[in-house]
Amino acid sequence: MPTVFHFVRRYLHYTATFIGNQISNHKNYHSVLFYKEHIPNPAFTFANIFNIDDSKKIRSVFHKLIYKISRHITRSQVNYILKRIDEEKPNILHFHYGTDAGMFYKILKKARVPKVVSFYGWDYSYFPKRYFGIGKKYLQKRVFEHADLILAMSMNMKKALISLGARGEKIKIHYHGLDTSLFNIERDYAEKDEVNIYLLSSLEPKKGHLFLLKALKRSIEKTSKPLKLHFTGKFGKFSSINNSIKKLGLEKNVIWHAPYQYGSERHLKMLSKADFFVHPSITDKKGNKEGIPGTLLEAMSSGLAVISTYHAGIPEIITDGQTGFLVKEWDIEALSEKIILLADNHKLRKEVGLRAKEYAVANLDIHKKQKELEGIYESLVLSPES
Repeated sequence: MPTVFHFVRRYLHYTATFIGNQISNHKNYHSVLFYKEHIPNPAFTFANIFNIDDSKKIRSVFHKLIYKISRHITRSQVNYILKRIDEEKPNILHFHYGTDAGMFYKILKKARVPKVVSFYGWDYSYFPKRYFGIGKKYLQKRVFEHADLILAMSMNMKKALISLGARGEKIKIHYHGLDTSLFNIERDYAEKDEVNIYLLSSLEPKKGHLFLLKALKRSIEKTSKPLKLHFTGKFGKFSSINNSIKKLGLEKNVIWHAPYQYGSERHLKMLSKADFFVHPSITDKKGNKEGIPGTLLEAMSSGLAVISTYHAGIPEIITDGQTGFLVKEWDIEALSEKIILLADNHKLRKEVGLRAKEYAVANLDIHKKQKELEGIYESLVLSPES
């Protein structure tokens, strides 16, 4: 069986479930994961994982200092990885996040194995603007120049990467998908006295919490239907959003939930209690953008009607009025109208939710997308230019 070596800086951040899904769902490839920093995530456990700090020599204080200052791996770590590549002869090297690929720059440059780099969000939107444009140069010199293939989640992302200096012929559009069967929830879509709206996400500004709160305030003023909005996230970050909740007088309408484990009973229970899902992504003040939010796809897979924005790659998975609803970023009136529309019409919630589920299962399931990914690997392995 052919082998793919996966690389990521952090194993595995709770918001990076899309990476875990890709690594754990290979069918025709044996996967091995190399990482630098460990973040416990019970939702994903892999047999073949290696911390590149795993030796007394590499764990020296000097090497830790180099990493802290430069965010680059050391010569010892480079040699360790290159030795593993030479001994095990993987067919593909797959680096997750453009920024993390830059950290593994010398592997990209020296390894004589086809190399794939996946971009996901902030690495193509916010990072290139950092340090007065040095982030852009970093990607150009360390990633674009040495990657054999770059995977963009959407056409929107592909265009952005080309504008940053990546060659168009090196970029292929591939959305990773998720296990839609995990979110196959039976719903009755019944008329209810109280409507529960959910946004399950991190509490980053680009997720649009403040935008949603302002739209919720307007919606409450225009409908007799009691509305409850549910957020999740770390309470330390939630406290800043809480100030906006108090200012808008929404204390009785917003419910906060602690972070959940991906795919857990609690995760599925929250989705099952939702009447519809709102994820109003925005470009934040720093220019940070989404790729395509995974929680949107989770909601669609569970049969929920969703409301989102014309942002990044989102319009490429949601057709307005068919598989969900889309509004412009920061159009508070339009978002409020869509909230009221779904809150007042349980039959519409069912119609849109079922179409969303059908689309997600048919087009965005991880097993279908992994077959596509492995096909991309194969074309790269067989290419005479690799």
